[in-house]
Amino acid sequence: MYKTIIFGCGSFGERVYNNLKEDYDIQYFCDND
Repeated sequence: MYKTIIFGCGSFGERVYNNLKEDYDIQYFCDND
């Protein structure tokens, strides 16, 4: 099980996260202030 951190905002980051979250232990950060 990989520990992955995704940085990014918008539809691309969300799409990557949604595709991978079932298979990997992912933390998703969106620094969008």
